[in-house]
Amino acid sequence: MESFSLQNLEIINNEADVKDIIVEPLLKFLDYPQDSIKRKDSIQKLVITKGSKKERYRPDYIIFHEDKPVIVIEAKTPNAILEDFIYQVSGYALQLNQSFKKINPCQIKVLTNGKYIKIFGWDEVTPIYDTAIGKIDYAHLKSILGPQKVFSLFTELEQKLKNPLYNKLGFIKPTKGEISKVFFEINNYIWKKEGMKPTDAFWEFVKLFSLKMDNDKYINKKLMNNQEISMDDIFFSTNYIDKNLSLFPKQDPIKKIFNNFREELEILIIKEGKKRIFTKGEELNLSLDTIKYVVKRLEKFDLNDIDEDLNGRIFEVFLRAAVRGRELGQYFTPRDVIKFMVKLAGPNENTKILDACCGSGGFLIESFAYIMNNIPKNLSKSKHEEIVKNIKENLIFGVDKEEKVVRLARINMYVHKDSSSKIFRLQDALDKNLTIDPTLPDEEQQQYKDAKEVLINGAFQIVLTNPPFSSNYKMKDKDTNKSDTRILKNYTVVGKKNSINSNILFIERYYDLLELGGKLITVIDDSLLNAKNQASFREWILDRFHIKAVISLPFNAFVNASTTIKTSIIYLEKKEYKSISKNKIFMAICNNVGHDDSGNDTPERNNLNIVYSKWLDFNKDFSLPDIIIENQNKSELLTCSLQIFSIDYSKMSSKRFDAFFYSPELQNIYKKINSLDKNKFIIKTSKEFTLQKSVNAKYVQNNFNTIFNYIEVGSCNKKGDIVSSQSNNLGNLPTRARITVKAFDIITPKLIGCLYSTCIINNDINNSLVSTGFFVFTNLSERNSYLLWSSLRSELVQKQFYYLSSTAVQPELSKEFLEKYVKIPIPINEYADAIYEDVKLCTKLRHDLDHKLNAISNNLKFDTNLSFK
Repeated sequence: MESFSLQNLEIINNEADVKDIIVEPLLKFLDYPQDSIKRKDSIQKLVITKGSKKERYRPDYIIFHEDKPVIVIEAKTPNAILEDFIYQVSGYALQLNQSFKKINPCQIKVLTNGKYIKIFGWDEVTPIYDTAIGKIDYAHLKSILGPQKVFSLFTELEQKLKNPLYNKLGFIKPTKGEISKVFFEINNYIWKKEGMKPTDAFWEFVKLFSLKMDNDKYINKKLMNNQEISMDDIFFSTNYIDKNLSLFPKQDPIKKIFNNFREELEILIIKEGKKRIFTKGEELNLSLDTIKYVVKRLEKFDLNDIDEDLNGRIFEVFLRAAVRGRELGQYFTPRDVIKFMVKLAGPNENTKILDACCGSGGFLIESFAYIMNNIPKNLSKSKHEEIVKNIKENLIFGVDKEEKVVRLARINMYVHKDSSSKIFRLQDALDKNLTIDPTLPDEEQQQYKDAKEVLINGAFQIVLTNPPFSSNYKMKDKDTNKSDTRILKNYTVVGKKNSINSNILFIERYYDLLELGGKLITVIDDSLLNAKNQASFREWILDRFHIKAVISLPFNAFVNASTTIKTSIIYLEKKEYKSISKNKIFMAICNNVGHDDSGNDTPERNNLNIVYSKWLDFNKDFSLPDIIIENQNKSELLTCSLQIFSIDYSKMSSKRFDAFFYSPELQNIYKKINSLDKNKFIIKTSKEFTLQKSVNAKYVQNNFNTIFNYIEVGSCNKKGDIVSSQSNNLGNLPTRARITVKAFDIITPKLIGCLYSTCIINNDINNSLVSTGFFVFTNLSERNSYLLWSSLRSELVQKQFYYLSSTAVQPELSKEFLEKYVKIPIPINEYADAIYEDVKLCTKLRHDLDHKLNAISNNLKFDTNLSFK
C-alpha cells in the first residue's frame, strides 16, 4: 500500500479521464468496498443554490456507511478552477445532512480536476487537505480520507447518541453561524445587565467559556471510555445550578467551580512551571442571573468536538461580536489569512515555531492544528503520544507585552488541548538582551529567565507573525540607560536614523532568532515595501533574505479591526549575508480574503485558496504564467483583479517590493498604450507638461489677508465636476491650500481613493487655490487642456496611478513615479479634432445646464407674507 502511486497522469484530458485515472484508483487504494460507492448514474439530483440562483445537481460519487452518506466526490475537467465548484458539493452535502435528525452523516466533500485534489469538511470552504496530484502523501491521504478515519467519526458520534443522558441533554455541534449569533446575544446581555466595559465583559465571558470547554472535555473523555456519567458530572448546566442552589441557596455553584478551576491552574504554575491565566484570587464577577443566562445559552453545545477551524475562531468570533480587537489594543489577523500563511510555512512535527507578537494566539493555534493533522498515521500509540507531547512542550512559542492578551492566548491554547506554558509576557520582545526589571514580581522575572532559554539566536525554523505597525522607537539621547536607546543600539537596521518603527525592528529580531534557511512569513504594511523613505530597509532585507513570495492583501483585509491600512504578506528565507538569490519570486494581488468591505463572510470568493494552489504549481519548477481574474464585485473599495504571477529575482530592487508595482495588469496597460495607433495618439510623460509648484513663503506672507476660492481634493467628483469650494483669506485656509490655478489648468488627485476625479479649471474659478493633494498641469491652451483631461481620466492612465501608488495608510502617486512611469496617450490629428470638439460641446452644455438650474431656483417667487413660528 505504501508504495502506491497514481499512474498515467500525463494522458488526462477530460472529466472521464479524471474519474478513471484519479478517483477510481484512489477509492481502491483507500479500501472502500464497492457496495459502499454510489456513482453518478445512481445518484439522485437535488436542488442546490448559488446566491439567488438555483440548479439541479448530483455529484460523481457518494460514499456510504451503514446506509448513511459520508463523502461527496466531484470530478472536473483538468482546466476547471476547483474553487468555482465548491458551492456544488457544499450545497449537496447540506441537502443530504438536512434529511437526518441530530446527526450530519456527510462529513467530507472532495473536489479534483486531475491536477489538484481538495478535501473539505462538509460545511467548510477552506480545505483540510489541498495538494497537487503529483505531490499526494498517500499515507496522509489515507489517514484523513480512509474508511477507518471517516467511519470512526460516526462510531464516536453514535456511541455518544446511544448514551441516554447525552441524548436527554440534546447536545449538538454548533455551526459558526450559530455560535456567532449566541456570542453576540451573550455579549449584549452582559452589557445590559452588568453595565461593564466591553473588555471587562469579554474577560468575564472567557472565564465562563473556559469552564464550559473544561466540562465538555471531561464529559467526552468519560463517554469515549465507556464510563458512566451522571447529571452531577455536567456542571455547566442550569440543572446543576438549580439543584445546588436548592441545597445551598447562598452559594453560587458556578463561582465555586471557577474558584476550584483557578486553584487547579495555580497548582500547575507552582508544580509544573505553567504560565498564569488568571490572577491569584481572581473571581467570577457576574451576577447569578447573568451566569445562568450564559450557561443556558451554551449548555446544549458540545464544544469538545467542534472542528479545528471553528475551534480556532472561538475567541475571534466573540471579539468581533463584542469588542472588535481594537478595544484590547489588538488588530486580529483574519482567520483565512492565518490559515494561508501557515500552509505557506508548512510546519511539521520537528519544526520550532515563534510568534513574538502573538496576540490571542491565532498563528500558534493554527500551526498546532496543522502539525497535528499532518503527523504520520502509521505510528504506534506510544510514538504518536511522544510526538504530540514534544509538539506541545518544545515546538510552539509565543510572546506578547499586553497582560490580558497574553492570558487570552494562554487560555486559547489551553482549550485547544495544547500547553499554555510557552507563551511569555515580556515588556519588550525587541530587547535582544531580555533585560530583567528587578522591580518585577518574582513570577514575572521567572518568565524572563524561561524566555532567555528559548529565545536563542538561530533556534527557530519558522516565524509566523503580524507585528504592530504604529509603535515607534526613538534614539532619545546618548544615555544608553533609556529603554529605547538601549534597545536600538543593538540593531543594524536602524542605520543612521534617530527613530524607527517596531515592525522593522521585529524583522531583524526574527532574522537573529531564525536558523539559516529559516522561514519568516509576516503581514507587513505596504509602506515598508514601497515608500521612498524605506529604501534602506529594503536594501537591508535583500542582503539577508531570499524573497520567496509577496502577496498583496486587499484594502478591506482588516476591516473587522476598523482599519483599511494597505498590507501584504511577505515570505522571507534567511540566507548567508549578501549571498546571491536566483530563483523567481512568487507574487499575487488579492481582492478578497474571505470577507467583503463590511466584514461579512464571503468564503466562496476567498482568493487565497487559488493563490495557494498556484503556489504549489510554482514550486514545481519556479515557472508560472500570468493569471488575471476579474473581481466578482467591482464596487468594493479600491478593488482590482485577482492577479497571480512571478518575476525574475533580477527585477527586484530596493526601489519597490510590493506586488502592485510588478502587476501583470499594469504591464498589459503599458503594452496596450505602446500598441495604440500612431496616427491617432502620441505617448507623452508628465515631464513634457508643466506641473504647477506650491507657492513659496513670501507669497503666503504677501497674500495672507487676500481672499481666495479654495478647492479641496474632496471637492471633485468622478465625473470631472468641481462640486464645492470655500472662500476665505489665505491665513484662514488650510496650510495645504498652496497651489494657484488658472483657467484651463487640470487638477488630478494624488490619492488613489480619489481616482477619476480629474477636473478642468474654468473661468468661473480662475485664480483660485487648490490643495497640494493635486497634481496641477498648467500653461495649457483650451484645446490641449481638453485633450489632456480626456486622457488623464481614462482607465489606461488611472490604473497606472493605482498600481504605482505607494504608502499604506493613504496610498498616493508620488511626483517621482508620475514623471518616471506614467505614460499618457494624447490624441493627435483628426482624432484629436473630434475629441476636442466633443469635450468642448459637453463643457458648454454642462455650463449652460448649471446656469439654467441655478436660474430656476433663483427665479422662484414665494409669498413673503408667510409667517414661520
